[in-house]
Amino acid sequence: MKKFETMTGKNINVEDGLKIKNDLEMMVNDINKGKIERAQLKELCVEFVRTQNKDEFEGFWAIILDDYMPSDARIDFLYWPTYCITMAMMVAYMMKLNDEIEGFDDCFKLGLEACTKRNFRGYTYEAQDGRIKVLSMFIQSGLFVFLKENKNLCPRFNVCIRRIFKDMQERLDQGNTICDWNCNYEEEFKQIIKLKENTKLKIFVYGTLMFDQSNHELLSQANVLGDVVAEGFELYNTGFGYPAAKHSEKDSIEGELYTIDYDLLKNIDILESNGNLYTREFAVVKDKTGKSHLAIIYVYNKEVYEENKIQYWKEKIDDEHLWYASYGSNLNYNRFMDYINSCDDTTPPIASKPVLINHKLYFASKSCIWENKGVAFIDPKEDENEVTLGRMYLITKEQFNQIKLFEGSKYQNRIRLGSYDGREIVTFTGYEVNEENIPSERYIEIIQKGLRETYKNLSKKEIIEYLDCRMNKNIADNAESI
Repeated sequence: MKKFETMTGKNINVEDGLKIKNDLEMMVNDINKGKIERAQLKELCVEFVRTQNKDEFEGFWAIILDDYMPSDARIDFLYWPTYCITMAMMVAYMMKLNDEIEGFDDCFKLGLEACTKRNFRGYTYEAQDGRIKVLSMFIQSGLFVFLKENKNLCPRFNVCIRRIFKDMQERLDQGNTICDWNCNYEEEFKQIIKLKENTKLKIFVYGTLMFDQSNHELLSQANVLGDVVAEGFELYNTGFGYPAAKHSEKDSIEGELYTIDYDLLKNIDILESNGNLYTREFAVVKDKTGKSHLAIIYVYNKEVYEENKIQYWKEKIDDEHLWYASYGSNLNYNRFMDYINSCDDTTPPIASKPVLINHKLYFASKSCIWENKGVAFIDPKEDENEVTLGRMYLITKEQFNQIKLFEGSKYQNRIRLGSYDGREIVTFTGYEVNEENIPSERYIEIIQKGLRETYKNLSKKEIIEYLDCRMNKNIADNAESI
């Protein structure tokens, strides 16, 4: 901090100025590596707001102020400090520190604007080298994550970034990558574009979104990066079935890190009541190797009490129940209760819900119960392009095992479909795909009734069309007469 306070003096010599420039670069690297805590970053940003130039160098942070400074010297003493401080403020902005510092937003916008004045070009004789270095540092500081939600904060900055990357891509496409001093920048351009394309949203979860917890289903398709620790936070039990993370100067909390897409983030915002119950912001978290990641975290907005402070969240999950997913005649509740009433435990299902099954539905084999005609199976192989309408029942594991036995040898292949509300979703089918066979009219009627009970928004016509698409032509003709 003391080194930074000397920046605006006119009597700083070149040697001292270059040292300050180097210190600012190290500061950015330390922020990206999680070596600077939230409270320290806040102190730095308060100082940045206080020392930003407001005269003819509006928006810049100058190490040496000199109207007659050569162009290349301005890169070292005017542009580089502005780039570095703007990067630091960008991270702080994503951490919501702007809400805690008076004048932050205006200062930050001016900094973004100032960064565009040279289009990030380096020294006259190595313009591309300088640009690539600046962009690499900005990307490591979360540039594209920041722009995803804040592209209108400083439109000129957003346009500048888009133009630079468009120019690089066009040069690569045209084979025109010879730039400064006849140097070929093909590999450098490819690398910087690869950095852009590999930028993904990362989310740190510490409660019900963790594996085996009640809301983990939302992250079932997300890529897990592993266990991580978030410094500068403490954890509380709200008493409502979910925990609360709050800022802290000395504590840390454990959780899991995932990569997600932006559409999924919108759904998580709804779950967390972003802006009301929780506020979405960013934090630097560290994995087991010590590597730092800039990740989304949801911080609790309501009051917490010291006596409810906890070290780690792991909600106790009822391990006596599971979700049984039906896709055939058991879609019909009364038909399913025939099985339940034959179990040792005749307790009805605690709940039932629709479930979409990514396995192909088909009709095969022969059942003496259904006129020696075909019954429903699903292909044991998962297929994301196939969607079978199912209904899942929350029953005991013992009930599930008995129902599986009642179904006979044709249905002994237990399939795990995922989890919901902290409990696994399972079903059963055959081990192999059997030759298709026409089901009876009575069997199809039972399935139709079950589908109408479960999917009340589907019309009778839509239900018939759904079954038609999953049967051969003879079966479809039979279904139309029902």
